[in-house]
Amino acid sequence: MSYDLWRLRTNELIERIGKSYTYVLAPEGIRICLFYTKSYRRIIDPLFAAAGTGAQARAAPQLRDALRAIDQAVSRFATEARMAA
Repeated sequence: MSYDLWRLRTNELIERIGKSYTYVLAPEGIRICLFYTKSYRRIIDPLFAAAGTGAQARAAPQLRDALRAIDQAVSRFATEARMAA
């Protein structure tokens, strides 16, 4: 836990309050949290809901294409960033 907190602090996503063990989100941390929340709620969740349990075959072609494009973009980004699959 302390390592994770240290990483968040060094990336300036959280700030420590005084000498206590209490942390708050930094402005950049708030922006990143909002981005991921909005991305998930508006894009990822509806796409994967359509793709789950065989529903992808019944989903509109545009929705299937969008899911495929996102999957390819994430895979390409992970490859470029040398992240494990």
